[in-house]
Amino acid sequence: MVQLKQNLVLIPGMLCNGLMWEPQICALESSANIIVADLTKHSDLHSMATGILASAPPTFSVAGLSMGGYVALELFRQAPDRIEKLALLNTNAHEADPVNEIPSCRGMLERLKSGDGLAKVAKDLVPALFSEEKQDDPELEEIVIRMADSVGYEALERQISAVISRPDSLSLLPQIKNATLVIGAQNDVLTPPEEHEQIASLIPQSKLTILERCGHLSTLERPNTISMLLREWLTSG
Repeated sequence: MVQLKQNLVLIPGMLCNGLMWEPQICALESSANIIVADLTKHSDLHSMATGILASAPPTFSVAGLSMGGYVALELFRQAPDRIEKLALLNTNAHEADPVNEIPSCRGMLERLKSGDGLAKVAKDLVPALFSEEKQDDPELEEIVIRMADSVGYEALERQISAVISRPDSLSLLPQIKNATLVIGAQNDVLTPPEEHEQIASLIPQSKLTILERCGHLSTLERPNTISMLLREWLTSG
């Protein structure tokens, strides 16, 4: 009997595109119909999710990292009956932090307006994206810069608007009855492990994994491990 492929939507983070999911696409494409969401055209999470739903299959599993996790939760908020399974990587369920996150995002835009190129801004983000042992990896740095260049300034401005205006989703989490994979990283300075522990504690059917020696962009820093975890999540139950 031929086993049908599952539908899987992968949602990238801010200033990222399908390159951040490339290892997982290569690992899973034989068993899943994969769609990489485009988050460059809208300036709020609601519209981003609506756009994905308009082109996605009737039902699908979804994995989102960082800002992609915010959008994944918004997908569930809008269309819970269409979501089969949920994976939340290196993300949180809070509204934007007005003390640190919002000024940091706005500061990024100010740097660009003052003349810093996207490549320089992206390069300066690398220490926040990877663990210390991977911060000098030229291949990872090149991928980050390529993604930022592909996204572009105008789309980044829209993404920042979406991130800093996002709703608090903590009250949504107990409503998620789907099989949910939650992945955090021990060295993630942007979304620390305790954020993922909180998410997992509020979602009834969740499985939590905290990766050691890994930072924020776990799909690139620990590609084989993430691919294995996603494969187990997709095929379980």
